[in-house]
Amino acid sequence: MASDAVHPEERGEAIAAAGTFRAAALLLSPLGVAAMLGVLPLAGAMGVAGVLMLLPAGTVGGLRRHLGAVAS
Repeated sequence: MASDAVHPEERGEAIAAAGTFRAAALLLSPLGVAAMLGVLPLAGAMGVAGVLMLLPAGTVGGLRRHLGAVAS
């Protein structure tokens, strides 16, 4: 998806950025949950994790506007 949303000359950078984000998420997510469990009880840690997972959904509108501008 990252390579389809950009111009051909920007595809390499888009793929690298998506891969970097994915690698960071795979590494930092378990570390963040482990840190929260050290401070919060399980219910609180799960609530915080749920809110953090919902944050990207708020940015979808901006992404759609950006992709619409690129496509037209």
